[in-house]
Order: sequence, then C-alpha cells, then structure tokens
Amino acid sequence: LKDHVASLMARLESREIQGVPGKTFLDAFAYIAIPHALNFLFLSKSVLAKALGIDETRVRRRILGPLGEEAAAAASGQFILTRHRAIAEAAMEIAESRFEIDREDILADLVRAAIVANSEAALVPHLADWRYLSTRMFEQGNQSLGVKLAATALSADPGNSFLAVKLAQLYREAGQAEQSVRVFRDSYNRAKGNRAFYTEWATCEGAINNRA
Repeated sequence: LKDHVASLMARLESREIQGVPGKTFLDAFAYIAIPHALNFLFLSKSVLAKALGIDETRVRRRILGPLGEEAAAAASGQFILTRHRAIAEAAMEIAESRFEIDREDILADLVRAAIVANSEAALVPHLADWRYLSTRMFEQGNQSLGVKLAATALSADPGNSFLAVKLAQLYREAGQAEQSVRVFRDSYNRAKGNRAFYTEWATCEGAINNRA
C-alpha cells in the first residue's frame, strides 16, 4: 500500500493545478489526506478552495475531477475524503518522510482557510470544529500543535475574544501563564463584555502572582 501511495504522490507532485501557480495536486492531496488520517472528517470545498487559492466553484472540476481519476480522493456528500482512511494514513506518513510536508503546517493552513472563508461569507460546515481544532490536538497530547492552531485561529480572526481566551487557556495549561497574560493584555480592548475573557485573564494573572 505504501509503495502504491508513494507512486501516486510522486505523480501528483509533477502536475501543477491549472490557474494556481506554484501549487500541485500533491498539495491538494495533502490537504485532503492529512485531516482524514487524523479522523477530522469535515473538510469542505469552501475550506479546500481557500487553502489552495482557487475559486470554490472550480474545485470539483479542477481538483476533485483529476484526483478522482487517480483514485486519490472523492467528495462524500458535502465533505472531501481520500478513498480510504488507510490510504490517508499512508499518505500522511509518506508526505512527511519523503516530500517534507509537515502535518502541522497543513492543519494550520486549513484552520486559517476555514476562518477566512467564513469571514468572506462562504459556507463553512463545522466552523466551530476548525476554530477549536486546537483543543482536540492539545487534549490528545500534542500541546505544541494545540497552541499553534489556537494562535493561527486568533491571527485569522484577531477581533474574536473567544479565540484569545482559547489561546491563553492553552498557554496556561501548558505551564506558560506569562504567555497567557500577554495574549490578554494585547486583546483586552476587544473583549466586549466577554465574561470568560476576564475570568481566564484573572486566573492567568494569579498564576504569575500578579494578585492586583
């Protein structure tokens, strides 16, 4: 299976996506396979389109059609998956070991794409799952990735005080309350009555003995 997937990925790497300079079908396949391998089954056309820099109306013809011909991916209802999770898992391993594609960067790109697409009025199913994918990764034991995804979400929507709370909370739970406090002090003018913001801010200030 790994040999088959590696051969498939080599072919995809050699094919550039029409109208998207610098992006190949391997990039598209990585965006599809890595979340599938991690059992995140909510990648939509709107998110994939934003991640690749292509209009959503062209995703099926320019991305899914060619990948379908390679038996690499398919749309399952409103979501996009590889043909089988075993293929996705093999692809994720090979992407990192042979093609220098970092799963963390892929997930960060998709989180950013989902939030930006939503801000541009695209329909993004499971938006909350993308916004708070950081929590899932953090709770699964990958604290650094959880913090990275929370920071990515906040940078994509800097006016969202709830995303600021999430980033600060993860910093605190990772033992970096000083970083948490910095998030709050940089974001307080956007809290707009968010009580959770002030509660978590107080907790973090207390953690560094700033009782005042």
